[in-house]
Amino acid sequence: MQTYIFDFDGTLADSGKTGILATQDAFKDFSLPIPDYKTVNYYMAIPIEVSFKKMAPQHVFNEQEFKDLMDCFREHYKKMS
Repeated sequence: MQTYIFDFDGTLADSGKTGILATQDAFKDFSLPIPDYKTVNYYMAIPIEVSFKKMAPQHVFNEQEFKDLMDCFREHYKKMS
């Protein structure tokens, strides 16, 4: 038996645009300033737990609100992929 490992994202598929649109939609849903394409793309390799706070430095998130924002992003992402 042989095992094959693939780097899916960026090799077999490119989900970059989906991630950008899902991020922008989530920020819009939370009435946050919507980061532009270039900004979201810059933070793509950084986990959303870090990058979302960097893209909204003027906003202080409470724990539940931040969890809800990440969940919202994931829902948008899931619908688009």
